[in-house]
Amino acid sequence: IDDYVDFVGKFAAITNAESTLSSYVDKVEAARAVAQSEKPSPAPKVAVVMGGSGVSYVSGKDGFLASAIRVAGGEPVGAPGKKFVPLDPEVLAQNPPDIVIVPVDAAKKDEIGRAVDAVRNDPRMAAVPAVKNGKIVPFDGDVLLRKGSRVEKLIDGLHRA
Repeated sequence: IDDYVDFVGKFAAITNAESTLSSYVDKVEAARAVAQSEKPSPAPKVAVVMGGSGVSYVSGKDGFLASAIRVAGGEPVGAPGKKFVPLDPEVLAQNPPDIVIVPVDAAKKDEIGRAVDAVRNDPRMAAVPAVKNGKIVPFDGDVLLRKGSRVEKLIDGLHRA
């Protein structure tokens, strides 16, 4: 998140859009401040999983999405690295998440249940505490998976999750 805010500041200077982008950075910083002031204790372990039966992917615990999870008060779990990688159930077994977040197309309400069911019904996920406890949270994939002008929504949504 810090790198993103720095990038936006540099981009604003190059494009002479300091006022507009300063207002946007203020929104990101406000979302961060709220999340930081209301951190859960202990921090819940959070995995972002795409897919379901068959090939699934888990988010890396070192990238932008992981940074947003930390800012929102959680601890990312998953594979080392910055990208989504094929899900290895052993990775989640070694550090089981309290919450599994699944990206969904928020405009297609019928897809939301299917995305959650795909994770819930995946036999490889059966032993994951978050799945056993029904802590599978659908999240607008457009916000979750794309860095851009919705980072404040990402932080706020992760914090609420």
